[in-house]
Amino acid sequence: MLAIRGWPEGRSLLRKAVAAMPKAAHRDRICQWDITGAFPDAARASAGAPDCMIDDHPTDIKPTQSVRVIVSMATPWTTGLDEFVNRGAAILSAVEAAEAAGHRVEVVAEETAIVLNDGASLSILLKSAGQPADRDSLAFFLIHPSSLRRIFFALLETEPSLEHFSCGYGAPACQPVELRPPGAIYLPSFDTGEYADASQAFKKVKAAFNEAGCAVSFQT
Repeated sequence: MLAIRGWPEGRSLLRKAVAAMPKAAHRDRICQWDITGAFPDAARASAGAPDCMIDDHPTDIKPTQSVRVIVSMATPWTTGLDEFVNRGAAILSAVEAAEAAGHRVEVVAEETAIVLNDGASLSILLKSAGQPADRDSLAFFLIHPSSLRRIFFALLETEPSLEHFSCGYGAPACQPVELRPPGAIYLPSFDTGEYADASQAFKKVKAAFNEAGCAVSFQT
C-alpha cells in the first residue's frame, strides 16, 4: 500500500535530508535574437532588423536524451534507516541536479538475485523521464528498509520457473550489463556502513553520475 499511496513519514525524512544536501546549480536563462523565435522584439522589428525574434530557450539548454538511474535495493539486514535516508537523499539531489542541467532523468529500482544456476533481475520504474519526482513513492522505494522484502521478494515468489529459490531469495548480484541502456547510472547493492555519513553518500552518488557521463554540478 505504501508503494502505491506513498509514505508521508518517509517523504518528511527525505525532504529534510535533501535540504541538507548541496543545492543544484541553476542555469541562467539567456534570451537570444534570431530570425525565428518565441516572440518579437518590437523595437528591432520597427528598425527593420531581420533578427527581431527572441528565443528564451536556446538550443544549448534544451533537454538532452534521457538518462536512466538504476538503483539496487539490496543491502544487509543490519543497515539502519539513517543510511537509507542518506543514500536516498543523495540520489534525489543528483537527479534534481541532472534535470536542472537539462537532462531528462528516469529512476528505476532493481533487484538481481542468484541461486545455483538460477537467477532473476526485476525492475520497477519509479520516475519517468520528463516527469517530476513524486517524493511520496520515491521515499518508500529509496529509504524504506522493508521495500526490498515487501515488493521484490513478493515478486520473486510469483516466478514459478525459479525452482532453486524455494529455500530462500538468493544472493544479491549486480544487474547484468546487457540489461542496462548505454550511459545508464548504476548504483549497486551496498554494505552496512557505506552510506553512514551524509557527505560521503553525496560524494559516492555524484561520482557514479560523473563516471556514467552525466556530470552534475552544485552551488558552492
